[in-house]
This record gives sequence, C-alpha cells and structure tokens, in this order.
Amino acid sequence: MSTRQIGSLRRAVRWFTLGAGPLKRGSDRVELLWRVVLLAVVLLALPTALTVGTVIHTDLRAEAAEQAATTTHTSAVLLDDVPSPLAGQHGALLAPARWTGDDGLPHEGRVQVSAGARAGDEVPVWLDASGAPTRAPLEPAAAARIAVASGFGVLLVTGAAVAATHLVVLGLLARHRDRRWTRGWADVEPVWARRVP
Repeated sequence: MSTRQIGSLRRAVRWFTLGAGPLKRGSDRVELLWRVVLLAVVLLALPTALTVGTVIHTDLRAEAAEQAATTTHTSAVLLDDVPSPLAGQHGALLAPARWTGDDGLPHEGRVQVSAGARAGDEVPVWLDASGAPTRAPLEPAAAARIAVASGFGVLLVTGAAVAATHLVVLGLLARHRDRRWTRGWADVEPVWARRVP
C-alpha cells in the first residue's frame, strides 16, 4: 500500500469511529456502536438475500417441474368471436372453446384468448390432470427471474430500513446533544457575561 492509500484508510477509520481522544462524548460512543450495528446488518443482508433467492428458486423450480409433469398442451377451437376489450379493461379475456382431452373425449369450457380472435380459430390451451384449462406451467427462466427479484427485494427492504432507522437514531442523538449543549451553555453563559448571581 502506498502512503497515500494508508492515509486515506486512516481518515476513513477516523471518520467511522468519530475520532478519538478525551473530547469524545458519550453520544459519540453510542453513534459509533450504532454504526457498527448498521455495518453488521448491511453485511448480513447480502448472504440473507442470497439465501432467500436460492430457497425461492429451488421451490419454484420444483413447482415448475411438477406443473410441467401434470399439465398438457393442446389446441382448442373457439366457439364464438372474441370482442375487443373496452377502454380501461384489464385482465384475461375468456371465450368458449372446444378441445379434445387426453382421454380422447371432447371438452368445452372457457379459455384465455387474445382480443379480436374469431370463432373457429385455434388457440393454445394448457390442461390440468382432470382435463380442465389451467395456466401455462411456470418456466425455469421465470423461476430464476422471480428468485433474483426476491433477493434484490430483500436487499432493498434492508437498505430502506437501515437508512430510515439510521436517520431516526441520528435525529435522537442530535436532540440529546442539543439538550446537553443548552444545559451546559446555561451554566457557562452567566459567568462569561459577568452576570453571576
């Protein structure tokens, strides 16, 4: 390490520990302890986020494998035209359709479709073990995205909680220091102003 880097490191340590010496107040020691606690929480947030992401990914991969094993993909024929959605309407459009199940028998029901589809159009349908329409199975890539988002969510929530708590603690310490300063000044000011009773 160069002399400049050592000096920078010393300044960073001095800043983190709020200096040293006889002028260090009790509230400075409390703030130092608080900084150590915050540092520990921040350092523990990363392995926690990784653990959460890994557990969620493992669970979702197992769920995706189970869904893939218990669902089948087929085509259904629409029985009616699908109207365009109304302005501001959200969600899936459902339309009556007919399909042949794994049992070889024809089935009818409402399936999810795109706006503007016409009667007679073929649409893809996922069927559960009983032959009823269901959601498409979870894809492994989606499981990975959800797991990564969950891990980042843990980091974001931890960061926000640490920042908010830090601001509250600093505010409380500032109020305490201000009250101590005011009491000390009330003791000293009459002597300096030559108004000793």
